[in-house]
Amino acid sequence: MTKRKITIILTAIATAAVLVAIRSIPGSVRRGMEKETEPLRSIIDVPLRKHMGENKDILRTVVSIKKTGSAHGPWTYELARYDDNKQLGSTYTITEDRPLVPGGIMQAATIAFLMDHGGLQVDRRFPTCHGELPGTVRDYHMVDYERETGKDSISVREGFLLSSRYCIGKAAMEKPYFQHAFEERFCDYFGSSTVQVTPYPATDTPSKRVAFASGRGVVLSSKQVVSFYDAITNHGVRSRQRYIRPKQICSRMAADTVKSLLAQNVLEGTGRLLSDFMPPIAGKTGAGRLEDGFRTFMSATETYSFAGFFPVASPRYTMCVTIYTREGVTIGTATAMRIYEEIVTKMDDSGMIW
Repeated sequence: MTKRKITIILTAIATAAVLVAIRSIPGSVRRGMEKETEPLRSIIDVPLRKHMGENKDILRTVVSIKKTGSAHGPWTYELARYDDNKQLGSTYTITEDRPLVPGGIMQAATIAFLMDHGGLQVDRRFPTCHGELPGTVRDYHMVDYERETGKDSISVREGFLLSSRYCIGKAAMEKPYFQHAFEERFCDYFGSSTVQVTPYPATDTPSKRVAFASGRGVVLSSKQVVSFYDAITNHGVRSRQRYIRPKQICSRMAADTVKSLLAQNVLEGTGRLLSDFMPPIAGKTGAGRLEDGFRTFMSATETYSFAGFFPVASPRYTMCVTIYTREGVTIGTATAMRIYEEIVTKMDDSGMIW
């Protein structure tokens, strides 16, 4: 037998072994998935069905959740209205991504990036300037802040708690080529690249830079959000996943700073609706409008989200809840927080957290 024939035979044997291994993966993944997801599905179904039953304007609710340190997930669950009669379907596990505009949720990633690559300090103060930035719409959070506090400057920390696009936009505008540099880190931060919302021009303009930094100029999925927030709970290291090694996506200092900001946001900021909840939750609210290219379900355009982790001291799970409504229907992020709270309560009652 020639050397060439031996090489061909060995190659064929190796290829067959690889194919057998690949075919065995889906079954094991599916069995592991069912073991982890079925208890969660029944827990998540109740609060989703309750709040969507009370508010007919909610077209869809998506929940992504990941157990800290697990090689599986995030798992994503969805409850949607399946016709114009607004009847609810079943809560089921989905594998595809659902787009959302992260808004304030994205600011956590922007702060981590600017700390590592721009030397940003969260206690640095910027002049409020009545919320005016060149080429952008006035941020009236700053006008209210000036009136209520009598101050003419605000720290990045305070701006984060207000979910203000002014402070984070001001910091981003100081870094040359901010957007291009940040986009290069997207795969590390969120697990995959993100998509630009269409109205913003391709060139690097002040309005686009502010929109990008504040989370209103990008589209992510709830899985991507959970992937980043999960890494924050682990000092900036993305946990091991199947065939993917752990990776440091941002510095430990940046991750721990963002983690403390998220905990403070629930106590004093936009998440204070959950301030008295036990076990303690850390997280951030976010809202935005999907543009035409992303309206894939019953003309759902408005997204309202809450993303975070729990318990704060020793996180066991990271979760993002997103509500979708039609254009012009404003319900705010409070409903997303209530759903989040009720899911965590049921998980706690079932002994899944401690």
